[in-house]
Amino acid sequence: MLVDDDPAILRICRRSLEDLEITVVEASSGTEAIGLWEEAGDRFAAAVLDFDLPGATGSQVLQHLRGSAPELPVVMISGSNIARDLDRMENVVFLAKPFRTDRFRELVRDALSAR
Repeated sequence: MLVDDDPAILRICRRSLEDLEITVVEASSGTEAIGLWEEAGDRFAAAVLDFDLPGATGSQVLQHLRGSAPELPVVMISGSNIARDLDRMENVVFLAKPFRTDRFRELVRDALSAR
């Protein structure tokens, strides 16, 4: 699951993941992400979440995901320094915006292989 409210970031990340032959399901708000998770959370191998989302924050989405999938790998992306604290959580990796797509792909690939 890929969640960001910036269409350009969604497009760049989606293309990067598709280059790795990863099927991508997108959401542009925290509320939409929670809805997708409730519909089909068991089919997601990982989540990429923006920290600053409309509707529900990335942190709130993460808490929701952790309720039913504590081991789900998560890559949290944000331009906000506050999100760095989430990097200390188990199975959560922080990536600061702006980022290089090769670094993004590397983090997602590592998260999936650690699963």
